[in-house]
Amino acid sequence: MTKETDIEEADPIIAKLKKTGCLEKHYAVLECWDKHKDWRKCQGEVHDFRNCVTIYDKTKSASESK
Repeated sequence: MTKETDIEEADPIIAKLKKTGCLEKHYAVLECWDKHKDWRKCQGEVHDFRNCVTIYDKTKSASESK
């Protein structure tokens, strides 16, 4: 078992974000928050993450409706 697998098993949210393909965008939001401690300065990262999740949701919905 790898360290990455251990983390995924310990944190189902990380596993779900990885499945969406948005994990790196999530990390970018966290890094921005850690650096600035102000969400207003992280709007670009939040926007990118939100768009990634929205695209995943639309793609998933489209494939489920077929």
